[in-house]
Amino acid sequence: MRIGFIGSGSITRAVVTGLCHGDAKHDIWLSPRNAEVAAQLAQLDDRVRVGESNQQVVDASNVVCIAVVPDVAEEVLKALRFRADQIVISFVAGMTIERLKRCIGERVSIVRAIPLPATAHGSGSTVIYPRNAQATEIFDAIGATVQVTEESQFDLFSVATATMSTYYSFVEAQAKWLAQRGVPYDGARTFLAGYYSGLAKLAQISDDSFTELARQCTTEGGINELMHDKLQSEGFFDQVESAMDAVEKRLKNGL
Repeated sequence: MRIGFIGSGSITRAVVTGLCHGDAKHDIWLSPRNAEVAAQLAQLDDRVRVGESNQQVVDASNVVCIAVVPDVAEEVLKALRFRADQIVISFVAGMTIERLKRCIGERVSIVRAIPLPATAHGSGSTVIYPRNAQATEIFDAIGATVQVTEESQFDLFSVATATMSTYYSFVEAQAKWLAQRGVPYDGARTFLAGYYSGLAKLAQISDDSFTELARQCTTEGGINELMHDKLQSEGFFDQVESAMDAVEKRLKNGL
C-alpha cells in the first residue's frame, strides 16, 4: 500500500512508527507541515518520504490519512484534490462522514479512525467506521481493530479516549502514596506499569466481562473488596459516568 499522512503530529508519529516496526512494509508519504517530525520519521525506514506539499502526498498515495486538528481540517481538505480510487482515513475528532464528504467529495471512500499512542509499539486498539478492508489491514498491523456499524457508536468510543490522562493520574496517585511511605519512586513506577500492563493483558486474552474479571480478583473480606467498596461508597464510579457524560456533551456540541 502507498499510505500518505496529511499532518505530522503525535498520532501520525505513532502510526508511522508502528508501521515501520511491523512486518508489513508500505510506502509512506508524509506531509511537510511539521518538518522536524517528518524528518525524524523519514529516518525510520527508507520507504518513508516527505512530500513537498500536501497535494503531492495525496497524489502519491492510494490511502490518505488525515491527521490535522479540527480547527483547520475543513480548510486543509478543501484545498486538496482526491481521486475516486482512493481511501481517505480521517483521524479528525468530531468530524462526521457527512462533513468529510462535503470537503472531499462523495465519490471517495471515507473511513473514520481513532488510533492511539500505543500503536507506535504495535499494541492497543483502533476503532474504525465504516468497515473497510484496507483500513483494517493497516490497523491490525499495529494493534487490534474494532469495527463498528454505526457512526453514533464510533463517537461514543471517542468519549472513552478522554480517559488517558485520568488513567495516568490515577496510577500516579498510587506511585506518590508509595513514595511518601519510603518506596523509591522509580521502583513504584516500574511495579505499577507492569502491574497494569498485566491486568490489561489478562483482559485481552479473556472473554469474560470486566465485571466478571473484577469478581475473580475479589476475595470476600479481602483487600480488593475493601478498596472497591470504599471507592464505590464515595461515588468514584458514578463520577466516571458523570465525566463521560460531560465529554459526550462536549463532542456533540462541537470541540
